[in-house]
Formats: sequence, structure tokens, C-alpha cells
Amino acid sequence: MKIRPLNDFVLIEFDKIGDTTPGGIIIPGTVDQDRPQVATVRQIHAPYAEPAPAGTTFIKACPVNVGDKIMVGKYAGTDFKIENKKFVFVKDDELLGVIED
Repeated sequence: MKIRPLNDFVLIEFDKIGDTTPGGIIIPGTVDQDRPQVATVRQIHAPYAEPAPAGTTFIKACPVNVGDKIMVGKYAGTDFKIENKKFVFVKDDELLGVIED
């Protein structure tokens, strides 16, 4: 199934949280873990026209690309499941930064 975000939304998938701590302690599956703040961009919106002052418009392009690793706020976006995978729709102005290697 292919999903195309509309307007200024970006489809992201959060990176999996490890099952062990850096010290080697195993975290049981029943522990309520915070949502990670690093995600991978899966789909982006198409450029669209946005009103500007003086009756003009400008084209707003997405600031990230598919496959980018990004940082996002802990409570940003709307969660949902498709084919047993968790995804989140986030507005592109809620993205905090792109992680560059």
C-alpha cells in the first residue's frame, strides 16, 4: 500500500528502541517506554501553493527527502498502523532537524 501525504504532512516511521540498555540490562516488553525522537522519512508531500502577502502565492516544497533520518518532538504528529507497522503523520514545521552523517 502506498500513501501520499497531503498539504504539509510528512509520513515517518520511528526507529526501533533497543531491548537492552548500554550497560547490558534487558528491558522487558511490558515497560512503558517513551517514544523515540529519531525517525526515518517514508513519504513526503508534493510541493503546493501557499498564499503570501499582497495577493501573491509561493510554492512550498518539503524540507526533507525520503530516507532522511530526522529528529521530531516527543508528542508531534498522529500515530496510526498500516499492515502491522506503526507510522506517524507529522507536519513539516514540527520536524526539529535532519541527522547528517
